[in-house]
Amino acid sequence: MRRTDITYAAGGAGQRALALEPVGPREPALRVEMTDGARLLVRQGEQPLLLGRVVPWHQGVRTVRLPGYRSVVPSLRAETVRRQPDWTHWFADRLADCPHGPLHADRWLLREGTPPHYAWHGELVTAWPRAYLDWGHGWNGVVPLRPLSPPDDPRVKAYRRQLREGSAAPILLWWVTGLDGWLLLDGHDRLVAARAEGLGRPRAIILARGLDDATQEEFLGYVDANQEHRRAQVAHLGAPARAAAERAHADAVSEVIAEQARTTAWPLPGGVPAWDALAARHAPELAREPRD
Repeated sequence: MRRTDITYAAGGAGQRALALEPVGPREPALRVEMTDGARLLVRQGEQPLLLGRVVPWHQGVRTVRLPGYRSVVPSLRAETVRRQPDWTHWFADRLADCPHGPLHADRWLLREGTPPHYAWHGELVTAWPRAYLDWGHGWNGVVPLRPLSPPDDPRVKAYRRQLREGSAAPILLWWVTGLDGWLLLDGHDRLVAARAEGLGRPRAIILARGLDDATQEEFLGYVDANQEHRRAQVAHLGAPARAAAERAHADAVSEVIAEQARTTAWPLPGGVPAWDALAARHAPELAREPRD
């Protein structure tokens, strides 16, 4: 898998990301599938993990999650935490090796950072297994793929100690545009520990699709055209102004390279009848037609 380090401007500060280009597979084990009637399925191999149905007027999506999720990274060893590796590269290595993960042949981004405060608190889905993601009120939060442990769980207590020592690994999230939120891929107990420690925005690594070649080239063309215009504007000014224009151009290029794209959704095999059969078995309330 080819990878490229990127530093881009975000909120006036430099942020770091990895651009990943895996060679396969074409269709990953962990994927989003869609069919008619705004029916959505997240599956891992043959295991359905999340059934979702968008309500009329796209005001939100009703979801039911199912047990059976397998983490896309192995359990963290104590020596790994003590060593404090470059976590972005560490997660990239594990995702590349995982046969039941979300990577497929495409361009991906793995970036350091964390969602806004509200995504971890008011809009974090803490109930299991049902949840309504209320887009009408701007929902944009985090969806765990397994039930969250209680705060007194021994693993949570161990992670609380790591957080106080500053050694805890980041939480791994996957941005899914079909939900307008993040799926929690790894770090469920670290999330509970961070909440117990009163951390407003836990440290995270975010996985998302990057722009395809054609779209990226189109956007870079706009950036370069704007830079040519800007160079003409500052040509008669001093060296500091010209240097500032070049730095702004470099920042704009890196932001395009680090721009995330929509999540790929595959057609659901069997279409509506297959989704309805799953819903009837696991979430009968979703099988009923939604009302306006």
